Amino acid sequence: MVGVKRRAPTAGQEAAPQLVLDLEPFRLCGVGCGDPLAGLAFLGPGSAGVMAGAVEFPAHGVTVEASGGRVRAIRAHVRPTAAEVAAGIHPFAGLIRHRGAALDPAHVASEADVVARFGPPDLVATLPAGWALAFRAGGVGWEVILSADGRLATVGVYARG
Repeated sequence: MVGVKRRAPTAGQEAAPQLVLDLEPFRLCGVGCGDPLAGLAFLGPGSAGVMAGAVEFPAHGVTVEASGGRVRAIRAHVRPTAAEVAAGIHPFAGLIRHRGAALDPAHVASEADVVARFGPPDLVATLPAGWALAFRAGGVGWEVILSADGRLATVGVYARG
């Protein structure tokens, strides 16, 4: 599978894939918006999310929105909120890439850091616990959600329209 690297197994365990969310082709381990949800079967069984049509993979820190068996959005919870942690969602332990380079979440501490890395957003929206910066590319978009203290909380890709 494209974008999936295997971690070295510990004694008696099979190697688990390393998750890679790539913001250039808008894919999680090769699976993008519009692709069959079944392509993410390697994440294991998901659970129904809070929103209708959402499937959560809490151990991986990933939430997927789907419709008609197709992926509509993928979100990586870099720093889950207190409510997400209480719901069992772990931090995303994978790699986030943009234009072939890894994004270190520790180096995102403000809106200015996001703009310096990704350019000016198409939309900035204030949220109850922070703000979201949205970017567009063709029929797909992606967003960066910052917590109230300006640190990276969530990164997601989604189908527009």
